[in-house]
Amino acid sequence: MAGGIAGLMGALIEGPRRGRQWSRIGRTAVTSTLAGSTAVLTTLFGKRLLSGHWNVTDVCNGLLGGFAAITGGCSVVELWAAIVCGFVDAFDLIGCNKLAKIVQYDDPLEAAQLHGGCGAWGLIFVGLFAKEKLFMGGGGKLLGAQFVQILVIAGWVSATRGTLFFILKKLDLLRISEKDEMAGMDMTHGGFAYMYYDNDDCLTRPLSSKELRPLISFSIAQLLILALIFKQLIIVSDI
Repeated sequence: MAGGIAGLMGALIEGPRRGRQWSRIGRTAVTSTLAGSTAVLTTLFGKRLLSGHWNVTDVCNGLLGGFAAITGGCSVVELWAAIVCGFVDAFDLIGCNKLAKIVQYDDPLEAAQLHGGCGAWGLIFVGLFAKEKLFMGGGGKLLGAQFVQILVIAGWVSATRGTLFFILKKLDLLRISEKDEMAGMDMTHGGFAYMYYDNDDCLTRPLSSKELRPLISFSIAQLLILALIFKQLIIVSDI
């Protein structure tokens, strides 16, 4: 809190940065919220139709995936395009998780599916929907550059992080002991980090309608707040 108050006083006394684009900040906030909310709702009901039950973990990852996908183009796309971004992102994440199961890839954090798959879609999305680009009336140079960027990022990170993890594995520093792994990191580091029990596992047990109601209410409230922000943004733009 002390650091936050100090930062507040410094920013108030110093004033805004030169050339600060307040309209772009507003657009960034709205598009990010739109993409995240759309991804949440699409993942929520999409997974319900596919699996037959509700799963809060998929919803949380859907929200993060929506934010990851919109990050690259949040200030340069139209508001409706942000909804498209979140909608496609949800199915991108679901598809990546399905592929991970098929190839038996075990990632407990879904980092590759979420940040990798959704991040790649976010780069493609910029090439497609950035103002005056491919779908918005421009050429395909940016889209091509985005595909090149995907290949460069994948190659660079694979070479550097892959080398690091390989060395750590050879030094036996990458993985915990089998005993700790079977017991769980929570138990070997002081106790449960999440309050659940083996016979009532919140990570695998389908959520009941009563448990899901707060999530749906939160999403609806978020959309209502977003509508008010959108209305205010239009008013400010007209001024």
